[in-house]
Amino acid sequence: MLDYTRLIQKGQICCIDETVPSGAYEISKQFVADDMPIAYFTRKHPNNIRAQYGTNGSQIYWLTTNNAEDELCIGPNDIPKLYKSMEPLIKKGGLIVLDCMEYLTSQNSFGSILRFTQFLYDNIAGTNARVIISMDKQAFETQQFHLLNKNMKDITNELDLETKIKDPEKAEA
Repeated sequence: MLDYTRLIQKGQICCIDETVPSGAYEISKQFVADDMPIAYFTRKHPNNIRAQYGTNGSQIYWLTTNNAEDELCIGPNDIPKLYKSMEPLIKKGGLIVLDCMEYLTSQNSFGSILRFTQFLYDNIAGTNARVIISMDKQAFETQQFHLLNKNMKDITNELDLETKIKDPEKAEA
């Protein structure tokens, strides 16, 4: 099994190209096991994330237009609040998992989301914090995807390799 705590370096944003954000959550389990502070920013209902991935009390922010009183909710257009919610974890040197780039892009201009990722990179670099962003490459135009990935390390191939090692039938596909 890959040691993702070594693969995803401090001060780095990593990208995973996946249609369903399962890889990002599987990776986060290693950081949960190491007692690293983690915050999830997701389109999935937080109860589903807790049940499926065992987040061990980590903060889960639901990106939604809903105002559920029993959950931490952030509206998809409130990019400043999104960053402000990440900021304490960046200062603590924690892990941020963001699985809803497609949703954010559908609710904001691409330029706003690109500026957000650039701002996030500027504030992560040189810290002990790490970010994993799960997004579906097919949801973006080629140029958009490359612009978003400019300041990210794409770890999709490492995940694909691990899957093939665990399941030799997938290696033949």
